[in-house]
Amino acid sequence: MPLYEYHAKNNRGEGIRNVMESQSEILVAEQLQRQGLVVVAIRERKRFLWPGFDLWTQLEKLKPTGKRVKLNDLFLFINQLGPLLEAGLTLTGALSSLAKESQSQTLKKAIESVKLDIERGKNFHGALSNQPHVFSPLIINLVRAGELSGRLDTTLNQLADYLERMADLRRSVTSAVSYPIFLISFLLLVLCFIMLKLVPIFQETYAGFGVQLPLMTQFLIGISDFVRNNFTYILLGFLGAIVGLIFIRRLKVKKIQYAIDGLKLKLPIFGPLIKKVSLARFARTLSILITSGIPILEGMNLAGRISDNQLIESAIRTCVSDIERGSNIADSLATKKIFPDMLVQLVSTGEQTGGLDRMLQNAAHFYEKQVAATTKILTSILEPMLIIIVAVIVGIILISLFLPIFYLGQAFMH
Repeated sequence: MPLYEYHAKNNRGEGIRNVMESQSEILVAEQLQRQGLVVVAIRERKRFLWPGFDLWTQLEKLKPTGKRVKLNDLFLFINQLGPLLEAGLTLTGALSSLAKESQSQTLKKAIESVKLDIERGKNFHGALSNQPHVFSPLIINLVRAGELSGRLDTTLNQLADYLERMADLRRSVTSAVSYPIFLISFLLLVLCFIMLKLVPIFQETYAGFGVQLPLMTQFLIGISDFVRNNFTYILLGFLGAIVGLIFIRRLKVKKIQYAIDGLKLKLPIFGPLIKKVSLARFARTLSILITSGIPILEGMNLAGRISDNQLIESAIRTCVSDIERGSNIADSLATKKIFPDMLVQLVSTGEQTGGLDRMLQNAAHFYEKQVAATTKILTSILEPMLIIIVAVIVGIILISLFLPIFYLGQAFMH
C-alpha cells in the first residue's frame, strides 16, 4: 500500500506532520478531515530497504513523544470522571477538577487540552483523539460509543473497571519476573567483582608459589583473564544488545516483532504465561467493546492490537476476513491453533445464546485467574531455585579459588 506524508493543522492552528498508509491521496485527505484537521499538503513517500518497511517512518518513531502516562494514573482519571458526571457536573467542569488533582504533568496537560477543545465545540472523543500519546484508540472508541448511546457515565465506569483489571494483570506478571531479574542482575555483579578483582589477587599469590594449579583453578583464571582483557568489548556488546532490543521494540517492525512474539510463546516456563496474558487482554477488550456497542469486526481488530502479540493480532485479522466471507466467530477462531478449545467453546456458546460479551468476560476471568495462580506458583518455585543456583555458582568459584591452598597444605604436611 502506498505511503503518504502529510502536513495538516488542528483547530488550534498547530502544525502536524506525519505519514499514513492509504490507497490514494484523496482517502488520506478524507481521513484527516474526519479527525478535524485542515490539510495543508500531501505527497507520496518512497519506501526503503524491504517491502512494508520505510526507513524514515521508523526513524520518526524514535523521536521522543514526551513522558508516558502510567496506567494507574489513567485509571484514576477515568475512575473519577464517571462518578463526577453521574453527580451532575458538566464534562468541562469535571475535566477542570481532575486536571488540578492529577499527579502526572503529562496527563494534566492532556486533560487541559481536551477541555479546551470541548469548549471550542469539539465532541469528547474527538478531543481525546488529539492526544494520541495519552489516550489509546480503545479509550477513544469506547468514549465515542458512550456519547452515541447517551450513556457516557456508564461507559466510563466500565472502562475504569477494565483498566483496573489490566493493571492487576500487569502487576501479576511484574511480580513474577521482577525477583528473577533482580537475582540474575545481582549474580552478574558478583561475578564481575570476582573475575575483575578477586581472581587476579589469588592469581598473583599463587604465581609466587611456582606450582601447577588444579584444573578448576586454571579454568577460572582463564575466564578471568578473558573478561579482564575484553571487558570493554563485553560491556559495549551487552549495552548494544539492550539498546538494540529497545530500538526493535520502539520501531515495531512487524516481521521482527512477529518473530520475537513467536519466541516468547515458545519459552519453556514463561511462554504459556505470556499466552494467557494476551488471551485475557483480547477477551476482556472484545467483551467491553461489544457491550459498548462497537461493531464486532471493528472490535476484533482493536482487541487484536490490545493483545500485544503479533501472532494473535495476525490470527485475529485472518478471522475478521473469514467472518466477512460469512463464517461465524467460533469457527474462524477454531481454525487458528493459537486459540485454545475452551475459548472457542465459550465464544460458540455466546454466539448461540446471544451473550457473546458475557462469555468473553468468563474467558477473560478464567485466564486472569490462571495468570494469578501461575505467577504465584512461579514465584514460590523460582525464588528458592534461583537462590540455590546463585549459591552453587558462587560456591564452585570459591572452591576453585581456595583449592590450591588445600593442595599446598597437603604438600607441606608431606
